[in-house]
Amino acid sequence: MMVMKEKFSMKKAIILPVLFLSFIIIWGCKKEGPKQGSLLIATKKTNGEVIDCKVIAYTKDNHIDQVAEGISGLDMYLKEGTYDIKIDWRGNMKWINDVKVEQGKKFTDTVVFPTGKLLVKSINKDKTPAAASILVVPDRDPDKGLEVSRNEDGYITQLFVLGEKIQIGNSLETVEKILKPEMLRAPVIREKEGMTKYETRFYKVLGANVDITFVKEGATPFKVETIDLDRKVGAGVSGDPIELYPGIYDVKVSHEGADKWQENVEIKDQEEKVIDVVFEQGWIVVKTLNKSEDVKNLPVTIYPAGDRQNPIKSGRVNEKVSIVPGVYDVIIDYKGKSAQILGVKVVDGKTITKKIRL
Repeated sequence: MMVMKEKFSMKKAIILPVLFLSFIIIWGCKKEGPKQGSLLIATKKTNGEVIDCKVIAYTKDNHIDQVAEGISGLDMYLKEGTYDIKIDWRGNMKWINDVKVEQGKKFTDTVVFPTGKLLVKSINKDKTPAAASILVVPDRDPDKGLEVSRNEDGYITQLFVLGEKIQIGNSLETVEKILKPEMLRAPVIREKEGMTKYETRFYKVLGANVDITFVKEGATPFKVETIDLDRKVGAGVSGDPIELYPGIYDVKVSHEGADKWQENVEIKDQEEKVIDVVFEQGWIVVKTLNKSEDVKNLPVTIYPAGDRQNPIKSGRVNEKVSIVPGVYDVIIDYKGKSAQILGVKVVDGKTITKKIRL
């Protein structure tokens, strides 16, 4: 009898935990997760070309703290709710507001980005090609574009955006009247050191990157501590088209250390803007007074006056070297040593001949 009771107790000890575990599993399976739906955003250029964009979701009216991030053309799953969606293509941003995400449903939309092209053709006065680098920045007129003021140490003290001014010491509230949260290109960074709080916001302004760090001491409001600006909207080389978002830009064309600015260049959707730039030119010829044959083909290197780190042009002794007008130092290498001709002034349309004994 005792043996049977023990067997029954053992069975009971095994069965009860199994039943309890089964109950937990069944209950867990019945428990519902958060209700969610999805969205799918397609993106393309005006000409129909499909492009990849970042798709970023924010809760409605909160454009500071993102909820989720994905890529156009792929499903993004979100909890049920109402969202504002930012579509970012190379810093050019578009918004779809009041997107309602519902259980088991998919929101779809297509966003189209306009785009134009800039082609810079650069030549010398003698019509030979002038290889140049191209930098595209927003219009530098403080009333019509983007400009800054700097102190004697080179730090930005004021930022001008379409006639509005932001300066060191301005409150966050003042800045937000000019630079809206919708212009943020990256998540806000928040830091704390003791009672001091820092907040850095990364904006895209007229195609340029503007970074502003705010500081808050104790109970005081956040104020502008530093302003940083990277003007570059686009870059390339002469002869190659540069794709740009439509707008008004200033374009710097650089050739052999000389810069030419083309201002108020308007880029329109699906149009290619062509700019022709002509650089003035002079020539330098270095001749040696030595009679030996080994000096007739020596290398010549030309630097900006006082700068031995950035050579502008190279050539050979007795060769006519084309170069933009300016003041240069000329270095001739001979038998492991360097001879120099300093302060050579080149003017437009003239050939400057310099003689040297090595």
